[in-house]
Amino acid sequence: RGLRRGTIDSRTLVRIKTRDYRLFRKREKPETKDYAAVLILDRSGSMNRDIEETEEACASMAYALSALNIETCVIDVCGRTPKLAKPFEVDPEDCTETLLTGETSGSTPLTPALRVARERLKERDEFPFVVILTDGRPNKRRKYMDELERCQFPVLGVYVNFGGSSDPASVDQSSE
Repeated sequence: RGLRRGTIDSRTLVRIKTRDYRLFRKREKPETKDYAAVLILDRSGSMNRDIEETEEACASMAYALSALNIETCVIDVCGRTPKLAKPFEVDPEDCTETLLTGETSGSTPLTPALRVARERLKERDEFPFVVILTDGRPNKRRKYMDELERCQFPVLGVYVNFGGSSDPASVDQSSE
């Protein structure tokens, strides 16, 4: 109603006789969905050159998602065990000390981080998704793929290559 184009509202066709051309249905906003996001930040030794930019990107992403009212959690992968850098309930501005540490070490144990993300999202009612910021292949690729199969939500990989250090083959292999 009151639009020049769109889907015609058949109940208003009688208006044509009186030269009232408001014939289209009103566009309504779709129902909003609540989302929950987990960002996984790879802090392996190979990220040493790119960690500052990657941290800033991760923190910016967490801030932007929170500004859109999307519940956000950040998991760090440094050394052997993942650690919680920003819980769901905490504002990203209150986590700058844990998000921007510059710390890197070890290999890329993404499997345990993805497992932790899956467990944390299991408790949520929102529509979940995961974004992994990494520069390469996960340790124990087969186990990682098995863990990925258990996820009932989208898992997106963002491959970091600020300094030209990431392996293009790992991006091609992980695109599946």
